[in-house]
Amino acid sequence: MTHPVPRVYRAMIRLGQCLFGALRLRPAPQGLEHLPSSGGAVLAITHFGYLDFALVQWVLWRRHRRWIRFLVTARAFEHPVSGPLLRAMQHIPVDREAGAGGYRASIKALRDGHLVGVFPEGQVTGTWEVLPCAGGAARMASAAGAPLIPIAVWGGHRVLTRTHRFSLPAAAGATISVRIGAPLEVPRRLDDDAGRWLRQHMVRLMNEAQRSYPDRPRRPQDDWWQV
Repeated sequence: MTHPVPRVYRAMIRLGQCLFGALRLRPAPQGLEHLPSSGGAVLAITHFGYLDFALVQWVLWRRHRRWIRFLVTARAFEHPVSGPLLRAMQHIPVDREAGAGGYRASIKALRDGHLVGVFPEGQVTGTWEVLPCAGGAARMASAAGAPLIPIAVWGGHRVLTRTHRFSLPAAAGATISVRIGAPLEVPRRLDDDAGRWLRQHMVRLMNEAQRSYPDRPRRPQDDWWQV
């Protein structure tokens, strides 16, 4: 089952396409066959750059014209600018202190056939290593009976990240490697090991993306984004 794209979401996708086109970003997805053309799925995505959500949506839109409902901190929904946009795009608020409401909303969305995007690391990292992951994405997929698809994004941090200001020479023409893993079968008994189990799969994908990345810095001062 697919759902009509909210008008605001469609407009934001077009805006992103214009931005990425202006920067001459080059998407380099692998594993597109693992993305479902219909039905619910949990997308567990690495988080090295602030635009990772938009880059994954960009790749998915080019392939299937599908849209992702991301889990977003509840505080962002209270902002006078981002709040109305997030609600119009039907993203899902998550309270980090009391996340039961967001968890239930995510399971409902999955059962209704939506794609739900999750960043298990919980924050943007500047270490270029996958941080310890929360296990909510795995438990959510298991509870909803939905596929769990790990995704690694490498190259998006060159555009906008936590540790460096925007730099046109670093960002322009960047290859955006998006590694999409095969759907994972969540073991029945994970408990506290769910995050560790998921991280292993995300680390493997990220290592592959980093090893095969074709770009090199144009200037010595831009070598910060390498590993």
